[in-house]
Amino acid sequence: MPRKPPPPEFDPNDPVAEFVLALAELLTANEKIDPGELKRSLESVLAKRPAPPCQAGLSPAEQARALVESATDAAENGAALALDALRLDPNCADAYTFLGDDAGAESELAFVLFSLAILAASESLGEEAVERHAGRLFEVPGGESLIRALEGAGYAALAAGALPQAVSFFGEILELDLEDHLGVRYAILSIAMSEGDGDLVESLFKAYDDDDAVWRFSQAAHEFRTHGDRPRSRAALRKAIDRNAHVLDYLVGGYPLPDGGDEDEGPASEVEGAAAALDLFVLLERIRGLDTWFAAGREAARTGRRQWFIFLD
Repeated sequence: MPRKPPPPEFDPNDPVAEFVLALAELLTANEKIDPGELKRSLESVLAKRPAPPCQAGLSPAEQARALVESATDAAENGAALALDALRLDPNCADAYTFLGDDAGAESELAFVLFSLAILAASESLGEEAVERHAGRLFEVPGGESLIRALEGAGYAALAAGALPQAVSFFGEILELDLEDHLGVRYAILSIAMSEGDGDLVESLFKAYDDDDAVWRFSQAAHEFRTHGDRPRSRAALRKAIDRNAHVLDYLVGGYPLPDGGDEDEGPASEVEGAAAALDLFVLLERIRGLDTWFAAGREAARTGRRQWFIFLD
């Protein structure tokens, strides 16, 4: 994964530009810099400007978290507030995560910031606590910060096309948070289905028995890819159609995707079906014959025929 952000335009009076430029210069000087060394160097950069005044009744860490919450609600100066949070608490992982999110399409810069968030959260929690609470870390104070930092790094890696690295970050989240509060299993499923990693797909279906449209139609597509047009594949497709028949209307029925609005977004709704179709379109390109098979299943469900046939080239 590249770790070098693009050089920014510099305004000497802008603390955010000052920070990003310093980050870029540090990485340019040493692209393989140790994350801990990078974090300490950035702390020195941040210390050049004064920290916010202490607030009575709040510890520096509590005040830093409050600043990040304010940054989330701020229209323009959120990044500056996040930097102030780091001046108060160098291990405020949520501040680095905010900055990573704020980097937007700059996936390389975002990845570096999320990596710093992971380091800050890990230092704050301690290795022993992370290991002791693995599986339920999301519920532990400070644990959500680490998991959200890992999520950010995973999506930044995904945006940069580093799929194995993205899967690694998302997989680490599932080890730390068995309930998967952030739903990263869907990102792993999407990657695994697109790349044809059947073993990874099977492990997800074994670990999670979700009952939403994306999950059910992915199961059907996986059965078809693995076994072809067999009874078990058709059974999976019928189960998916029963869950939301609208999905196939958008995937293979030629229905235009809705523009949005106040339509029902609940289970089995057209809105859910359209959203699921958007996630599943790529499978029509990756799995030979899937579009024909889906279309045949849709027609059988529409007409009530128990027997249906498909013809694959």
